[in-house]
Amino acid sequence: MEYGLKIPTVDDWWKLSAAYPEFRRPSQTPLKDYGYLEVLRSIDRQHPKRVLEFGHGLGHSCDTTLYGRGDKFEFWAVDDYQGLGYYPNQANWPKAYADYTARHPKVKFVRALLGSREKTRDLIPESYYDLVFSVSVLEEVTLHTLRAIVGHCFALLMPGGHLVFSHDLRVGHPKRLRRVLRVLRQAGFEIRARWKDQFFPDWKNSLLEHQFMVMLYYQAEDRKDEHRHYQGNWTTFVADALKPT
Repeated sequence: MEYGLKIPTVDDWWKLSAAYPEFRRPSQTPLKDYGYLEVLRSIDRQHPKRVLEFGHGLGHSCDTTLYGRGDKFEFWAVDDYQGLGYYPNQANWPKAYADYTARHPKVKFVRALLGSREKTRDLIPESYYDLVFSVSVLEEVTLHTLRAIVGHCFALLMPGGHLVFSHDLRVGHPKRLRRVLRVLRQAGFEIRARWKDQFFPDWKNSLLEHQFMVMLYYQAEDRKDEHRHYQGNWTTFVADALKPT
C-alpha cells in the first residue's frame, strides 16, 4: 500500500505477520495489532530518519519492538490524558505515564495532544518528520478535532513525508470513512483511494475486533452495570497519506 487505503482481511494479517512473527498469536486486540503491523512495514519500506507517534497510551502490542528501533532513527511519541475509561484516571495518569516513558529511554516523549499548533509549537518541531503515525486513535475524536489533528500532522511532516494511521470503524457505517478521506484531502494530503471502492470488502474474511473484549472492556467506560447492548462488529481501515513535495 503506497499512500492508499484498505480494510484488512484475516489473510492480510496472516501474510504480514510472517514478517513480524511476534504478532502471529491469539490476541484480544487484533485491530490494534494490525495497525502496528502496517506501521512496521511502512518504516521498513520508507527508512525514515525522524518518526513521531501520537496517542501511544501506556503500552501496546509492540512497544518494545517498535521503541527498540529508537537507535535506528529519531523517535518521538506524543500523548496525554484523554479521559478514556480503560486508562488510569486523571489523578493517577502522571505516575503511570512517567513509569511507562521511563521504560523506553531511546524515545523522546512529549506530554501533549496534537490538534493545537499554538500549544505545542515549542515542544514539537514542524516540517521535521518523515513519518507521523497513530494506531486505533482517531476513531475516538469528533470530526472537528479530527480536522485539527490532521492539519497539525500535515504541518509536522516534511514535504514527501507520510501520515500512516489505522482508524477503527463499525461495520456498516461508511460515512466516517468518507469523511476521513475528505479531511485528509482538505488538509493537503494526497491519498489514492475512493471510499466507495474501499467499503465493499469480502466481509466473511474481514479482520474484526474481539467481540467479548468490546463488551467486557471497552463498553465498560460507558456502562458499569449489566445493562449493556452490543453495538455491532468493529473492523479497521489503514490509510497512508502523502504530503506532496
